[in-house]
Amino acid sequence: MRMRTVYGYSLREYSMHDDPKLITPASGRVPSGRSVDLDTIEKLHHAGASIESLRSHIEILYRSNGIHTADRGRAAFLMGNCYQDVNRDLSTSYYLEALRIAKQVGPPRALADALHGRAVIAYQSKDFASVIRLEHDSIEIALGSGYIYRQCFCLYMLATLAFRFGQDEDALVSLEKSLRFAQEMKYLAMEVRLHAKLAEITHFSRQLQSAREFAIKGLTVAESLDRPKEIVKLQIRLCTIDLELGEYTAVTKLVSKLRCTLPKENHSLWAVTHTLLGNVHAAKRRWEKAEVEFRAALKLADYVNAERVRSNIHTHLSELYLKTKQYKPALKESLAALKDAETAQDVFVRKDALRLVHQCYKAIGKFKEAHKYLELYNELVAANDTALLKNRLEYHALRNEFEKERLVSADKARQSEILRLELVRKEQELTEKTRHLIKQTEALVQFRDDLRAMIRRSPSDDPLVKQIRERLQSLPDAQLNWEDFDVQFRNVHPEFLKNLVKKYPTLTTMQRKVCALLRLNLTSVDIAKLLYLSERNIENHRYRLRKKFCLDANGSLHDFLSTY
Repeated sequence: MRMRTVYGYSLREYSMHDDPKLITPASGRVPSGRSVDLDTIEKLHHAGASIESLRSHIEILYRSNGIHTADRGRAAFLMGNCYQDVNRDLSTSYYLEALRIAKQVGPPRALADALHGRAVIAYQSKDFASVIRLEHDSIEIALGSGYIYRQCFCLYMLATLAFRFGQDEDALVSLEKSLRFAQEMKYLAMEVRLHAKLAEITHFSRQLQSAREFAIKGLTVAESLDRPKEIVKLQIRLCTIDLELGEYTAVTKLVSKLRCTLPKENHSLWAVTHTLLGNVHAAKRRWEKAEVEFRAALKLADYVNAERVRSNIHTHLSELYLKTKQYKPALKESLAALKDAETAQDVFVRKDALRLVHQCYKAIGKFKEAHKYLELYNELVAANDTALLKNRLEYHALRNEFEKERLVSADKARQSEILRLELVRKEQELTEKTRHLIKQTEALVQFRDDLRAMIRRSPSDDPLVKQIRERLQSLPDAQLNWEDFDVQFRNVHPEFLKNLVKKYPTLTTMQRKVCALLRLNLTSVDIAKLLYLSERNIENHRYRLRKKFCLDANGSLHDFLSTY
């Protein structure tokens, strides 16, 4: 994956990361002295309240709700948010709980959130194909339920993923769409996040005027919300853009404004401001002042994992010495920059350092060494270009995989609907045949009873009466021919009795027959006629079935059996 930097001298921790801080907005105000319900917590969270400030309320709601309730699922998702940057394993367990509950009881908004939580897990495990699928599923559900905030955030996630794979245009499309939603709904905290990411991408792709506009808009909203961290990030972004545009006075003023808010112990940010001013002085050819600023920045870059920052500062010093024809100090700084870049394992600063080492050896006249570092530089550039191409191809492969999955899923949905309709048709036919059989059975019983009454009133020695009596004995019983019915029923519901007996192995043969007829939504009267039993007998069977299935008196046996 390509790593993004803010020009040469901004710090990693104050850039907008490729890997988004998915859930944790900056701090906001929380009502004090009263309980906060889930709806209020979500509104505060969407407006930008710190998840840390809401954690105690979320924990209370999580513990106070039943383990299979919708509110428990919503609280579980928020608990996942709370621990997303603190304890990844715990966060994952909460997200999975939220998804399980949301699939069972909903509502749709909760399912949209839970799918996003599952996408976070996939992102952390670098399962990017699943991230795309899950975020699109979340957007689809959010769209259907009018859940604009989730649409905004999922689009932001998809844009972040596209940017990571070098697909700047796709990222910009998603971010601009998300921004329109956020502005429409007045999600100011989301606007800050989106403007910052838009400024980063357009800056990286050299659309400097657009980057500047996005940074200014984001900074304005962040200042209106009093969000110190976002303000600092956007001020640094704006400084780097203005520096490249040659707006040196604006950079100087903004750095002075920035320094008024910085604590002295924050060496990383002070190093940034010194580096920015050093570049302003260097651009105006004020070499001594530039060197002083760069040396001050280098002295402050003494914190953990500051190798990349020091490499950038050494690079600036090397460029300064080259411009003033101080080749030996320039070589010393470029070699120091290369050493720090290799420690940081950062391709971009290593590339700049190799370029400068080559230039310094060439200026000194050591052409063999210059050629060596030029080859290393060219190899790194080629490897970087190959990696970028590979990333883009991988991204397109992910998109293609996602589109194929969507097509397959749509095709399966169509096939499932066709099968469902066919099943409904067959079930209706079977029910009609069964009802017709009931009428035939009733007619046959009536005909046999009438005929028997006539025979009883006729002379027993009459040859014709004797012949009719023999034929009556050959007539079928009035009850249902279960073997024929069973064949037809299994054609319509092939797994019904198998699944039912597997779950309830103690069902008697008669109870299985009653269950099959109840599955067709027949009444007790109809079932009694088909099985040649009394209606009271069928009601007793229904009572025993309810006990076995643990259904209360109001529970529908037909609805229950329809799940098998």
